[in-house]
Amino acid sequence: MSTSPRSRETTARELHRRLPHPPPGRPGPAGDRRGRRRGARPGARLGLGAPALAPRAPGAYDRPCAPPRGGPGGRQPGGDLRAGGGLVRISAVARERRHTLAFLDGIRGFAPVFLGTSVDMGNVREHRAGQASGRRISTVTYVLQVAARVLAAHPEANAALRGRSRVARYDGVHGKFTLDRTLVGRRVVLSAVLPDLERAALDEIQERVDHFREGDPATMPEFAGVRALQRLPGPLRTLAYRAATRPLRRRASTTGTFAVSSLGHRPVEAFHSVGGTTITLGLGATADRPAVRDGRVVVAPVLPLSLTFDHRVIDGAEAADVLAEIKEGLESFKGSGVQGA
Repeated sequence: MSTSPRSRETTARELHRRLPHPPPGRPGPAGDRRGRRRGARPGARLGLGAPALAPRAPGAYDRPCAPPRGGPGGRQPGGDLRAGGGLVRISAVARERRHTLAFLDGIRGFAPVFLGTSVDMGNVREHRAGQASGRRISTVTYVLQVAARVLAAHPEANAALRGRSRVARYDGVHGKFTLDRTLVGRRVVLSAVLPDLERAALDEIQERVDHFREGDPATMPEFAGVRALQRLPGPLRTLAYRAATRPLRRRASTTGTFAVSSLGHRPVEAFHSVGGTTITLGLGATADRPAVRDGRVVVAPVLPLSLTFDHRVIDGAEAADVLAEIKEGLESFKGSGVQGA
């Protein structure tokens, strides 16, 4: 049975009459506004067969919304939020990690490129086992010494950049290494710079490494600057960090001329880090893996070694030479000439 145009208009008007209308001065649904335009028929856009809207109680537009649970914005006492049926705890960044934020702000201008290789540490393991002093030499110490001697032969890589056009090249090779420490009950990353490593004996380097690993970072004078940074608010912290590290004449003593960072305490097979220096070495875990010796495949202790370089200072060919020579120095490591020759 067909419906005449007049019957359709009557039906649309009836639907429009049943719709709730907002109080004066309040905007209503889009259908109401469209229906009140000049020359538009009431409910003309509804069309036949459109689902009927459930009538709302009078004054529905004046009914205030119920506040979310936990107060305005769903915030719970103590800075918590309700989200997705769970509790989200929000707090300020721990003071003990604020020096890391300052460091990350300082390296935003870097142009890092990542290289990687693997090192047969068989000779290093034999040398470590034959130490008469009884002191255990860490993998980080071996890498610090070998890398320092390689960089002494590559002055272009033993350098630092300020801005876009000023480069400093240093006579001494100063190595920075990272420390996994606990400060005021919180696990943090700290770093220390060891100067003039190209002339340092292996035992001497290990003694300096142990000094920082065994000392209390909450009281050691070497970390007084870190503790001062942690007490500063964000903008002042950034300015203080830049003032300490931006001048090229201070860069070698504050950030080193190269950096070594290790995650060898866990089964990490690849680790790339940006240490704020032109060359940063990343150490994974030394583990028994297949290696080729004299044309034969054997099981050997293999160290995953990565090198990150700042492309603003050197190019890939120079960085590849540095990585290859560090690999060769570790794989051919002998007891002779180790003590600062």
